[in-house]
Amino acid sequence: MARRAGMRGRPDEKLDRIWIGLSSGSYLPRRVLRRAIPKDGGVGDEDRGIPTISDRIAQTVVKRYLETAGVEPGFTTMHMGLVPERSGIQALTIRRRCWDYEG
Repeated sequence: MARRAGMRGRPDEKLDRIWIGLSSGSYLPRRVLRRAIPKDGGVGDEDRGIPTISDRIAQTVVKRYLETAGVEPGFTTMHMGLVPERSGIQALTIRRRCWDYEG
């Protein structure tokens, strides 16, 4: 098996540690690697956080679990975080409308 950059140690042992941490509730993500990525159009940079391989694996496990558990059908149209084609800006716009209506 070819070794990849960033994967130190035996992959099966690493996966076991991730799984044990997730299933026991003790998994703690590591600090992300901050990198400046050039913006489209070449004007300025944008800071991005690059998660570790272990964190990406943990994110994928949780995402697949939530998808197979059927969590998404329980969301209403007001939920923004996990609904495709929704954004934080839309959430703020809807919340502002609610404040105007309530007040």
